[in-house]
Amino acid sequence: MAEEAAPVKSSPQKSLRRRRKELRHRAQSLVEGATDPWEEVEEYETVIPEGSEDEFVDEETAEIAEEVIEFTYTIRELGAEMILGYTWWSLIHGIAPMIWFYPLNELEISGYEAFVVTVLSPIFTGFSALLQFSGTIHGLAFWRVLSLVGVASFQAPTTLIRLIMLAFGCGTAMLWFCGMIWNKDPKERVLSFWGLVLGFFLLLTLRISYITVNPIWSDVTSNRVILLIAVIATMDRVYTGYMMSISQSGPPSKSPTEPQDSRVSGPGWLLVALGFGALMFLTHDVFGEVSLVCRWAVSGYPDTGPKPNPWGAAVVIALGVGVLLSRQHWTSNLLWWLIGSAGAAMLYFAPRFWSFIGGLILGVYTMSVWPAMIDRLFCRPVARTLTLANVVYIVLTLGSVWVVAYNFVPGGEYTRERTHVLLGITMVLIGLALMTASTPDVKEAYGKMKKEEKASSDQKSSDGKSSPNKKAVAVKFNNVAFLEEHGDRFWFFKTHVIPVLFCLLIASSVLMGMRYQRHEYLTPAQEEQKKFSAMIWTVHFAYDNVGWPSFERAAQMINDTGADVVGFLESDCSKPYLGNHDLATWFEERLGMYSDFGPSTRDHTWGATLLSKYPIVKSHHHLLPSPEGELAPALSATINITGDLVDFVVVHMGNDRDNLDRKLQAQELARIMDESPNPVVFLGYVTSSPKSRDYRTLIEKGRTKDIDETDSDRWCEYIMYRGLIRLGYARISHGGLSDTEVQMAKFRIPSPGKPYRDNDVLTTSAKDVPNDVRFSNRFGSFYKGHYSAWQHHYHMSTPKYFLPADKR
Repeated sequence: MAEEAAPVKSSPQKSLRRRRKELRHRAQSLVEGATDPWEEVEEYETVIPEGSEDEFVDEETAEIAEEVIEFTYTIRELGAEMILGYTWWSLIHGIAPMIWFYPLNELEISGYEAFVVTVLSPIFTGFSALLQFSGTIHGLAFWRVLSLVGVASFQAPTTLIRLIMLAFGCGTAMLWFCGMIWNKDPKERVLSFWGLVLGFFLLLTLRISYITVNPIWSDVTSNRVILLIAVIATMDRVYTGYMMSISQSGPPSKSPTEPQDSRVSGPGWLLVALGFGALMFLTHDVFGEVSLVCRWAVSGYPDTGPKPNPWGAAVVIALGVGVLLSRQHWTSNLLWWLIGSAGAAMLYFAPRFWSFIGGLILGVYTMSVWPAMIDRLFCRPVARTLTLANVVYIVLTLGSVWVVAYNFVPGGEYTRERTHVLLGITMVLIGLALMTASTPDVKEAYGKMKKEEKASSDQKSSDGKSSPNKKAVAVKFNNVAFLEEHGDRFWFFKTHVIPVLFCLLIASSVLMGMRYQRHEYLTPAQEEQKKFSAMIWTVHFAYDNVGWPSFERAAQMINDTGADVVGFLESDCSKPYLGNHDLATWFEERLGMYSDFGPSTRDHTWGATLLSKYPIVKSHHHLLPSPEGELAPALSATINITGDLVDFVVVHMGNDRDNLDRKLQAQELARIMDESPNPVVFLGYVTSSPKSRDYRTLIEKGRTKDIDETDSDRWCEYIMYRGLIRLGYARISHGGLSDTEVQMAKFRIPSPGKPYRDNDVLTTSAKDVPNDVRFSNRFGSFYKGHYSAWQHHYHMSTPKYFLPADKR
């Protein structure tokens, strides 16, 4: 009988290879969803013949190469998901401004608001066949391809067709979201979720590079390029998913907790739906662009608080920190929620940098709870949970409209100036949803894990082997965004998500730094005759008369006018239904002008902005008396024009239906101008006719003079002044770029020590004035009557010029 061979000890190299194979097996099991990814790998003791070490070296080299290939393959999948996640966020962010365009133009509920119901498409996943189809490779590809119709809507020929295409794209994007989050393949869920999160950071990074504008909605060229990239990413995901499925031996593994409507019973689904809708709104409303927190915290010169450039980089970093903390279990507890709520309170109530710090705290909290919220969402019935969540998101978005536009919406008197209430409701709903973590299922899973650990430890201790120090379990309640664990981090998050996230954060910071370094102010050279031009324009939130963004065309028009100081009205575009744009920052950097944005976003106004080629010395932001109607924004600023201080007042007064408001506002504006120690230029939207009560108040009590008292065909925009010499006055048609014309005036600052004498002789002949006084010929020449063609042109009997009396 042959003697049994004695066991041979493993070499250190062999043990290392065996350990690597074990770790790789466990990591692969985590991604591919093995039923027990942390089951012990059987150890084999093999006798290594002498002289065969090279074979094992080659095997180790092959294993390393295989790991590298697998890593790059997964990074490629994650990259494709990140691009698709970016398009998903862009579609969801794009629908509200397109719907809001109609009531904005008609100043009433238009009926087109009904298109928002397409976002409620998850209700159809109540049909199990549709949900199962959505979770397949081809189902996801089908919805993703259809959602790209929404991206292509930017190239639609008409506003209505664009709205229809965009609404359709958003509806299918929501079905794509259902297929991602409730997918039976755990690897697909992990990739899709983190692709969605990284897609949000890609959105912020691209908006930094385009100065607050989302390139997908910026211009046709960018839209087409992104559309092509999204198509390629979609096809790549189909290909990689197909190759993965045919490479697997046997049927695909299933998660221990497959989606099914009956998985969690009780009212928990209701709280999760409310919380997820609130989280979606908070992420969109406050962090849809990195400048928004700064615009909540802004104040007047010289202490303006944090400027969006470069402080916006801190916002995206805070959001990234939130993602890094999202792996911690305590992000779902009450104390962390209280910290996040304190940040929200600071953002709304605190001044300047303290408000900004509160926004950073809220940003960390917001992103830290996304994985926990998605896990709770996964464990609930698909159709009713996500449909109700989207209803909450829609209602809260409408609430952000109601708190500002309460003069034009039903029940507005109960919601006016209630942003703090809206923010409080949002935080409460998120907190209630996260309370659902304390369920018997989770406690039972943790208890089972602890018992298994203890039993395994006792058994191995009795065998003389060291007890394991790393153990993980797939908890029933938390298995979508990550696996609950004890000891090791989830390898995919650590080796894939974090590196990509860091790359995006570095790119965001570098892009913001580049913007900061290359930005310069184009202050005109000093002149002996100190002349400047001032312009007033209701920019209409940088959307033209058919609903397309008008940033570049507006900048070109301002450049063509040669205006030195510009008063922008209807310029607070930071709200979600206005695109989350920072209009002041965009024009400041594009035109090389100083900007003053005020009052802040949290002050419930449509916004007033001052742009100046000359430095702004100081400014104050005003909320004018508005007991009946909407809050009227105003700002008064002192500008240093070639060594002389000139005060400017920019205002958007209340609607003409609010008689008391306009009376009180005119009195307050007159007081501000009357108390000004410097020459004054009033650039205002008055909503009153010439010679009316409010007009007379501004002229008489404000001690100002109308730039052209003979122009009786005005209603809203007025230019008034004191202590300056008027040189010219022009009205430029809107050319479809806005719903309001442009008005301009040219002035000369009187020389000190000389008697003040204004120009009173009016002429419409440009030949009567020097070249440096004439208005630009880019808008034609003198034009009598209203110019209504789709281009900018002088109209309403302008340009006009004013000459000294001795020129009569």
